[in-house]
Amino acid sequence: MTPLKNNWIRIREGVRSNLAARFPSLLTTLGCRPLAANLRLTHRCSGRCRSCTHWHDGGAADGELSTKTWRGILRHLKSQDILKISFTGGDILQREDAPELMGYAKGLGLQVRATLNGYSVTERIARKIMAERPDNLTLSLDHLDEFFTESRGVTDASGKVVQAFRLLNRHNNGHTNLGLAVTLMKDSLEGTERVIRFALDNNLSVNFNLIHFTHYFTDTEYSREQYRLSPGELNDLSRLVQRLTGLHHAHPKLLPPPAQLRWIAGYFQDYRQPETPCLKTILKPCIDPDGTVRACCSMAPVGNITQQPLHEIVRSSGYLQGVSRGLTKNCPGCSCHFSLNLGANLTHRLWL
Repeated sequence: MTPLKNNWIRIREGVRSNLAARFPSLLTTLGCRPLAANLRLTHRCSGRCRSCTHWHDGGAADGELSTKTWRGILRHLKSQDILKISFTGGDILQREDAPELMGYAKGLGLQVRATLNGYSVTERIARKIMAERPDNLTLSLDHLDEFFTESRGVTDASGKVVQAFRLLNRHNNGHTNLGLAVTLMKDSLEGTERVIRFALDNNLSVNFNLIHFTHYFTDTEYSREQYRLSPGELNDLSRLVQRLTGLHHAHPKLLPPPAQLRWIAGYFQDYRQPETPCLKTILKPCIDPDGTVRACCSMAPVGNITQQPLHEIVRSSGYLQGVSRGLTKNCPGCSCHFSLNLGANLTHRLWL
């Protein structure tokens, strides 16, 4: 697919999704043609995060799709004008074929992103991953002290992530953008700026995850507790956002734009953010380890990509109902891909 065609697809679907956001009643007529797909290769995980239930499954690989099947899905997604693939889990490195699948997607001409927790990265694995030249690799790091170990349930969790970054960077020939995903929540606020300084000192881009509790794997009391901020903590968050906004001017390529940063403070007062239509459900469906497709991980499955082509699933009444709920914010609400929503929503960007 040529760059010209890729740009045309982006413009076309940008216009389509914004029209649907402005006039949800047109959704059935406009339909859905996603630009990207979120592939959950596995629910198995080397972490024991208190905010997540994936690892409760005990590490079973039962029901996961084979390498051959995932290759076929990637070819199919390419044929459906999908431009970007995000590999996530669980810990995708629990599957030995994760680097191979990254490379296969790259060979098809897809833009490849992957999220790692970093605990499974060794010298050998880092070399294999970087040899496949993914476009973006993000490691999760919320804190540089004992809190991170306690919340992730892994001994020396931050030390393992820092070591993973160093191994990946050692084998990076400049073809992969490395970054950190920092989860903002009650107990991580105090240490966030230290993590940001580490990222900036090492030329790492920074993305923020915001604690949520509506996905099928994040519905835990810990997640709810970490979302609830006192008035004093909300003030601390607002001051943090102001400082990050100031830092953005000096590091525009490494930190999110001010519009996204400002949105964060409002999220912790109302996680549904009713004024922000969810375009993610139109632009980036979720595909689970068994091929199940969801408009959002906070919504029920609506099909399986091993049984139906993607274009049929995203045009089905079940999928369109989920998208409509996201556009009108009659959905469970979450912060998933909020940067995608804000970046794609032209009206919201202009308003901010």
